[in-house]
Amino acid sequence: MICAVKIDNWENPSQDLKIERFVLSENSPSILYIPRGFANGFMSLTEDAKLIFYSTSILEESLRDDYRYDSRYWDPWTIEER
Repeated sequence: MICAVKIDNWENPSQDLKIERFVLSENSPSILYIPRGFANGFMSLTEDAKLIFYSTSILEESLRDDYRYDSRYWDPWTIEER
């Protein structure tokens, strides 16, 4: 499960921002593009999951773009049953 939040203020983001959730699986392999301006994170739903990340930034740009928030700041990790 990958979650992303469009950040309104990088130094002090609102806690009520909309959480975008995506579930990727081997049954439906895909590529997920997350545009600039989003904080994102992931949680494995199986023990054998493999995920590869690619960036459109060079290493020097990435080092200046490293914001970290508590994993439960927006608490996107609750699994919702359908």
